[in-house]
Amino acid sequence: MSEIIRRLEAKDKQTSAEFELVNGLLFLEKEGNKRLCVPDKESLRSLFLGECHDATGHFGYKNTAANLLQRFWWPTMLKDTRLYVETCQVCQRDKPRTQAPLGLLKPLPIPERPGESLSMDFMDTLVTSKSGMRQIFVIVDRLSKYARLIAMPETAKTEYVIRLFKENWVRDFGLPKSIVSDRDVGFTSELWKAAAAEQGTQLQMTSGNHPEANRQAEQMNRAVQHLLRHYIKPNQVDWDEKLALVANLYNNAVHSATGKAGPPKSLAKSANRAIDSKVSGGGSIVELAKKPYTQVRITRYAKKVLPPRVDKQVPLLDPVVRRRQIRRGAIRVLVAKLGVGLVAVDEAVLQVIVDLEGRVARGTKIWTP
Repeated sequence: MSEIIRRLEAKDKQTSAEFELVNGLLFLEKEGNKRLCVPDKESLRSLFLGECHDATGHFGYKNTAANLLQRFWWPTMLKDTRLYVETCQVCQRDKPRTQAPLGLLKPLPIPERPGESLSMDFMDTLVTSKSGMRQIFVIVDRLSKYARLIAMPETAKTEYVIRLFKENWVRDFGLPKSIVSDRDVGFTSELWKAAAAEQGTQLQMTSGNHPEANRQAEQMNRAVQHLLRHYIKPNQVDWDEKLALVANLYNNAVHSATGKAGPPKSLAKSANRAIDSKVSGGGSIVELAKKPYTQVRITRYAKKVLPPRVDKQVPLLDPVVRRRQIRRGAIRVLVAKLGVGLVAVDEAVLQVIVDLEGRVARGTKIWTP
């Protein structure tokens, strides 16, 4: 600053064209705007930086520098502004980081088969249709990219969401092994968690700091918005009527990830079944079927003791009794009345059979089926 003042006193033309000395204050005149030149004093520059940053909303260094350039100037102003904003305690405490996360990306594992892992989200259309619908329940298969779009009202209970999921996905493709979603109240409720645990589905919810984990559903939301704009009316109240058309267009388009169009034929065949989540111990159902009966443990009835399987056979009757020609119907009546089923015939039963034989010999009528 002293060098500029010395040149002005020496009446240097080049310096006089940009700077002006008024009542001992140095001003920079540029584009018709006079800016006060601030001397190299940290306390004075910090005061002006605070007025243009703290008192104007704690915006970034570019906005702060723009506020300073309207009234002040010094040679290292942009550098000092960046340093001041980066070290502002209020900004460091209240503002989230907007830079890319450090380290390598860790994408979700690729499902082994269609229908194994789903991505879900609720998309708010901001317009209530004629039928009272406001949201779109988006369900996407993470491997085949096949999607189902379901219209929903603005407020829907968890029971209603579960019913929609079962009617629109589980009925056709079975139960998924995992569901990727955000932390919407519909997905964090205890009822949704209980329903997922009952059907053996693992819930994988994204955190607020990593919403990109559910990028599949976010990309689907954007595609649905673009398609709806082509077909809905200007007042946008018929968007739910075009939802089936949009879903059909999307599913029949060739996806860049799969290179195929339309729903995969193996989606329904390879779906997870409820028995896969009920049987514990690992292995496939075929391998479990080869085990002895008493080694198969069912999770739902784990606390109950399963009796071993016993092949029940009816032994041959005594030869003496067999030689007696007793009507088969009488024996069946006896077995039915006793309620013993197929059991071994002991001496007491033989005595009853002998009595029946006597009744038959005397001509007593016995009912037979």
